[in-house]
Amino acid sequence: MTRDEKIALFWTRVDQTGGPEACWTWTRAVFKSTGYGQVTGLDDYRTPTTAHRQAWILTYGDPGTYTHPRTGKTHKRKVLHRCPGGPNRLCCNPSHLAVGSDQDNANDRASDGNQARGERMGSAKLTAEQVVEIRRLHTDGVRVGELAERFEVTHGTIGPILRRKTWKHV
Repeated sequence: MTRDEKIALFWTRVDQTGGPEACWTWTRAVFKSTGYGQVTGLDDYRTPTTAHRQAWILTYGDPGTYTHPRTGKTHKRKVLHRCPGGPNRLCCNPSHLAVGSDQDNANDRASDGNQARGERMGSAKLTAEQVVEIRRLHTDGVRVGELAERFEVTHGTIGPILRRKTWKHV
């Protein structure tokens, strides 16, 4: 199959029936872990990528890389969703996509409510209600050591909660 045939095949797998302003939905495989459309890259057919990234590449070209200002490491630019109705992980409409950094991607996750934090973290030992209770009890004079013992966590867990370094959203 030629590259042009692969490109044509890709676009047949995108539902564009809503018109140019609508989200164009990827209709094939989806990454189980993220819910994003999964496609095998057209040029390196062994490496799967996200369908929306592939749509960007086919329309605008490779989004490129950037060098992190603090670490000096080079990173691939991310292709981000800017869908008018809110983020749609299966959208491949190039006019709904934008390029950004890892930080831009993290900011999007947080604002969309997709950031795993609090009880959604697999390693969480506390609930949001317990965090509120810890802060209230400490304000009432209960010491960190007693709070740690009562909630069966370490002093190192309680301190950042009280300083709002962790559980900031609560």
